[in-house]
Amino acid sequence: MVKKNISINIDYIIKKNLKSFVNKDGIIQPKFLLNKIRESKKIYEERGAITLGQLKEFVEKGKYKKIEVYRTLKPKKTKLEENLIQLSTKKMLLEKFRNAPSIRQIVKDIIKIYKNEDEGEFYLPEDSIDDTLEYFLSDSSISIELILSKSKDVQSFLVNANFYKQEDIIVVKIVYNPDKKNQSIYNLIGELNELIAHELRHQYQRDKGLYGMDNSHNYSKDEEEIGIDYYSKPEEIDAQVDGFKRMKNVTGRPFEELVKNWFRTHTEIHGMDTNEQNQVISMILKHYRQSQISQ
Repeated sequence: MVKKNISINIDYIIKKNLKSFVNKDGIIQPKFLLNKIRESKKIYEERGAITLGQLKEFVEKGKYKKIEVYRTLKPKKTKLEENLIQLSTKKMLLEKFRNAPSIRQIVKDIIKIYKNEDEGEFYLPEDSIDDTLEYFLSDSSISIELILSKSKDVQSFLVNANFYKQEDIIVVKIVYNPDKKNQSIYNLIGELNELIAHELRHQYQRDKGLYGMDNSHNYSKDEEEIGIDYYSKPEEIDAQVDGFKRMKNVTGRPFEELVKNWFRTHTEIHGMDTNEQNQVISMILKHYRQSQISQ
């Protein structure tokens, strides 16, 4: 006779007091088993469901090696725990939308320059709003340096951005095809929302001391990192998730679709092959799912 391990689903036992009749290893004691699971509607053996009668035979004739308890119900939360969760959820929602108005204004000002100018360097909000040097966020401020240039070598446009920690400046570079300038505006708005949210997340990381971010290194404005070593950094994955979340909110398109499409169409910017792209995409999607669960 081959003895088997039995895995059982006993939700109602968990509702009562699981610890009172399992041992320290989480294995239910045989003498308690029959009395405690008669009301259980579904009991599972390793390779499929078995009836209560079949289980009784296993127990009485000793045809089992051990019986393991699998928890499928979450323990009931106390009032204090529920209040803490509600406060945490509210905080997360405030965190999520704290910079939305500022991002919207920054993108609006960039698009205004893009529409009215051909090339050059511009400083925002100064060149858009007289005597205003910074955009004021909920708990910080930021300035934008916009570098605009045209080239018929690009299909429609290329846009990238970098956050300079010591100056609290985001440098945005747009290279566009003048023959498709107006047709590119819709897609450009979406990508600018992603980029600004991404770079503001780096500012937040620095201010909160996340991922060891500080002012010890500041990239020169001609220095742009590419490749999997850069894009797979924890602080980059975190910022990319924040950026694509913003893009999702603006465009209404699925998060995963936006991420995959960006990496597929922006090889000039990230410099990764298909295998490397897939690795980074998987990391971004995992971090995104974890951030959704925590909310």
